[in-house]
This record gives sequence, structure tokens and C-alpha cells, in this order.
Amino acid sequence: MYLTRGKAFLEMGDWDRAAADFDRTLELDPKNAEAWSDRATARAMKGDYPAALADAEQAMKLAPEDPTNLFTRGFVYRKQGALDKAMADLDAVVRLDAEFGEARRERGLVWAAKGNVEKALADLDEAIRLTPEDYEALFRRGCLHASKGDLDRAVADFDAALEIDPFFAEARFHRALAYFDKNQLEKALDDYRDLVRLDPRPPEGYKNWGDAADAPRRGKAVDRLEELLQQSKVEAHAHSQRGLQYRQGPGRV
Repeated sequence: MYLTRGKAFLEMGDWDRAAADFDRTLELDPKNAEAWSDRATARAMKGDYPAALADAEQAMKLAPEDPTNLFTRGFVYRKQGALDKAMADLDAVVRLDAEFGEARRERGLVWAAKGNVEKALADLDEAIRLTPEDYEALFRRGCLHASKGDLDRAVADFDAALEIDPFFAEARFHRALAYFDKNQLEKALDDYRDLVRLDPRPPEGYKNWGDAADAPRRGKAVDRLEELLQQSKVEAHAHSQRGLQYRQGPGRV
């Protein structure tokens, strides 16, 4: 029960409640390798890398034949920034299971972090071929296409990711950026407006949503989209007031 619920919390991005349920699972069954691996993921997402790495190591001791546990350690290493160790683990996973789509995606992210966009794209292409519903891989590939200036492909990938998960706020934000770069301001504003409803935060929060190297581009786009959003609100209010005056008739307030 706790393991299943913890996985659901993990999927929802509720790292604290996921970790708490994996804690309970391990209290009842200390040899449950799956729970150790899942708790490693939750702890890594919370930024507790030493504890996450210890959990991943324990999962590997309990089930050394399961490539999922090696994948989890590679994921923790990537989150920690230990890219060479992450690459070694993910290479090993792919050798053990060439059909492991998530491992291809993670290795693609390591290649991207190392600055090798072509190898990153090759792994993400393969991840999407193996797991077409992997909206995270689609999103990441879209970001790489955008970084190369291939905005049409970027938008197509963001479209596909949002078709699978319409509440994927980060994909909506990056599609807004791509539309902004394409000078399709109405579409960019539509996405930005939806983003503000989905994931309300101050404009600075959106500006910091991504790689530091891309911050100037994001800052310029967010400033302009925020300006357009506020302008559209003023225009909508003025329009509603005109409509109210029309319905009330002349001389009425």
C-alpha cells in the first residue's frame, strides 16, 4: 500500500510525501530494493544527494541484477552534477538493456550537460522511439532544438509533450519562449497566460526557470510577455466597462 501510494506521490512531484511512504515501506520490509530505489529518486529530487546515493547503493546491493537500480544511481549522479559517474552508470544500463527508454533519456541529459548536443539529441530520439509517451524526453528534445535555433522542431516537441500532459507548465513556458522567438506574439501570450494560471509565480520566478546561459533570452521574453499580459488585462477591463455602460443605457452609472 505505502509503496504504491509513494509511487503516486513521486509521479505527482510530491517528494516529501513520497519519501515518507517509502520510509514506511522500508520499516515493514527493509529488503525491498524497489523502495530503496524509489526513495533515492525522491531524495535526489529534494536535493539530498548523499542520502539519495546511499539509498541507490542499498538498492543495488539487494538486487544487483536489476538495471533499474543502476539507472537510479546514474540519475542521482546527474542531479548531483557528477556527470562522468552518471555517464558510466547509464552506459552500463544501456548495455544491459538496450530498450530501457528512460536510461536513453537520462544519458541524453548527461550529454547535453557536457555540451554535446548531437549525442544528446541522438539519445533523446531513441528514448522517444522506445517510449513515445515520455513527455519529459519530448520536452528536453524541444529545449535542445530551441537552443540550436530550430524553433519549428522545438514547438512540435512542446506540442507533443503538452498533448500528453496539458498541465506540464515548464513545457508551456518554453513553447511561449519559442513562439516569442518566432515573433508569434499572440501565441506566446496565450501560452504565457495559461502558464500564469497553471503555475502562478512572480515574473522573476519564470526568468530563473532554466539554464543560466539562457537567462538573458528568458528575461527579455518574460518582461515583454508580462507587459503584454498586463496590457491585455487593462483592455479587457475597459471593454467590460464599456459593455456595462451600454447595457445600463445613457445617464446610468
